[in-house]
Amino acid sequence: MRAAPTVLVVEDDRVMRESLVWLLKTAELNAEAYGLPGELLERYDPDQPGCLVLDLQLSEMTGLELWQRLREKGCRHPFIIISGQGNICTAVQSMHEGAVDFIEKPFDHQRLLSRVRQAIQHDANNRRRRVSHLETQTRIDSLTPREREVMELVVEGNLTKQIAKRLEISGKTVDVHRSHVTKKMHVQSVAQLVRLMIEHSLGNTQ
Repeated sequence: MRAAPTVLVVEDDRVMRESLVWLLKTAELNAEAYGLPGELLERYDPDQPGCLVLDLQLSEMTGLELWQRLREKGCRHPFIIISGQGNICTAVQSMHEGAVDFIEKPFDHQRLLSRVRQAIQHDANNRRRRVSHLETQTRIDSLTPREREVMELVVEGNLTKQIAKRLEISGKTVDVHRSHVTKKMHVQSVAQLVRLMIEHSLGNTQ
């Protein structure tokens, strides 16, 4: 059973922390709250879907420093920074680091909930893309070296005769390899294969 998305909150002010958890749970969102960055670092699980809500000014480190530490542990969660002492420079830095938003206290509840839902959806989309990317790579790895050569030439737009000439094999042999590629890559046409490989290539750059 797939784990439900959870909002991981790190806020050292107890009243604010409890208020955030209450708000999230009232909106029917799962939430876990931590008063210290070290508590989350000890228990952090990158496979848990959801997002992060990090206070900028924490006792052990800043929210951005915590984000950097989490990234070292494989974190890809979208995150939101909240702060009562924000400034333009810090806000810009947060956005450059990839924050979904930088929200100053006291904040509008609906804005925070909207950003949290956006972050959760973003995380779900990213996880689906990563799974799809791994599945495609597994299919590619199942190809023989020759099948992979043929596939690459097909994706480049070469016809059977052109591939046969390039690889110095018969057209019939090319067709056999193409048939194997189609089955192993789970596609029905060249167009589908090209689309699949383009999406896979884009996934390698993210």
